[in-house]
Amino acid sequence: MLGEAAQRLLVAGGLIPLTLFLLVYSPLLFTALGTLLILQALNEYCAMLRHTARWTTLRLPAVALAFSTVFDSASERFSVHSATLTLSILFVLSSHILAISDATPDPRKPFMPLLFDLLALVLLSWPLSFIFLILHMSTQFGAGFVTLLFGTCWVADTGALVVGRLCGTHPLRLAASPHKTWEGVAGALCGGILTATVGPRVLALCGSSLLPLEVSTSTYASFGAIATVAGILGDLSESYIKRVGSVHDSGNLLLAHGGALDRLDSFIFAAPAAYYCVHLLPSHAL
Repeated sequence: MLGEAAQRLLVAGGLIPLTLFLLVYSPLLFTALGTLLILQALNEYCAMLRHTARWTTLRLPAVALAFSTVFDSASERFSVHSATLTLSILFVLSSHILAISDATPDPRKPFMPLLFDLLALVLLSWPLSFIFLILHMSTQFGAGFVTLLFGTCWVADTGALVVGRLCGTHPLRLAASPHKTWEGVAGALCGGILTATVGPRVLALCGSSLLPLEVSTSTYASFGAIATVAGILGDLSESYIKRVGSVHDSGNLLLAHGGALDRLDSFIFAAPAAYYCVHLLPSHAL
């Protein structure tokens, strides 16, 4: 039986090259496979909260939001992605309201399933779709910024894990995740900022044009800091859900890495933050 470290290396060694290849050479296939991973994360969310959801109200909006990003940059009059979010919220609300009948003994009973579905939409399906929104932006650097986001969050997560285990003595004292420490946060920030700062220069030295060199080092460092802090908030959000569900990992799909939601939690806040960071860049840099 492989140890935890070996399992982590095995999964990372397979997923990282595949992810980079799909980002650069097949964005649509990346979107499709990424959507499947989000659907698995939604399954894990339901299992943790013991929530039985209909396919249409929980998973259909996730698919619609993911693929709306493909058409978003082509529309100049309005955002297809934002319109899809609005329609998804109205769809979830109307589906639950129409499901209530006169035979329902207590009209308040369907209220909790409605809240669980809305939480899944706002906390998982919508923010995670920003990964695809960045990828399909009307710029040649969409794949590069998604790569930078992934690298920043993954290294930050590793930095938090290693530093927290080695020298974590000052707990954050958060009920959502009592084992996290300030040293772990510092390790995450150092790893995230370093990756976002050095990564673009290393790619350029390797002859890659995935990221714009016109963007300053300080701007990339700011991107790294924002993405890291946002990633920590996403991780804490998922930790709270796991605490409510009394589970350690959301699943075991990725062996020692846990479930799909365990790997995507950082991007719940980091993906939207990264999207708006990219939009704040001067147009001549893109």
